[in-house]
Amino acid sequence: MLRPQIVDGGHGIVIAIVAREVHADGLLGVILQVPWLGPQLLDPLIKTAILNQINGQLGGTLRQGLPNSLTPLSPSIVSAKFVDLGGGKLGIDLVMTAHIAQASVNNMIAQALVRK
Repeated sequence: MLRPQIVDGGHGIVIAIVAREVHADGLLGVILQVPWLGPQLLDPLIKTAILNQINGQLGGTLRQGLPNSLTPLSPSIVSAKFVDLGGGKLGIDLVMTAHIAQASVNNMIAQALVRK
């Protein structure tokens, strides 16, 4: 299972990979069923297999931080979830908080009024 996970005190996202279970035949199936051995083998094997499949599309990392341009706003990610963007594309819906000085808000309003 893949799920977005908030890290760095709300300043970044990683895609967490959780391997729950795999059904296998033969000796591998027997080994994976051993409670003290199966999970230790399964988790890294599944994570490696998933990373190998998707790293080419994500540039080698499943970690993403917020752009530096947002730093003055002190952003913090509150929640993250996968969303279907259609056309076979997956996105992440973020809910964030930010702190904007009153002067900046006044400037944004003034600029918006001037553009009309």
